[in-house]
Amino acid sequence: MLRGITDTIWKIRKALEEAGIIFIEGDDSTGPGVRLSKPISDNG
Repeated sequence: MLRGITDTIWKIRKALEEAGIIFIEGDDSTGPGVRLSKPISDNG
């Protein structure tokens, strides 16, 4: 069961990274987080 959950999490993370999400590791001064790799264009 754990193997399937781990595989699913990695697939989700890969899909998010391909969509432009950057995962930031936490350190002593800040916690973990996410960022967009490029600004969202405003074509509206």
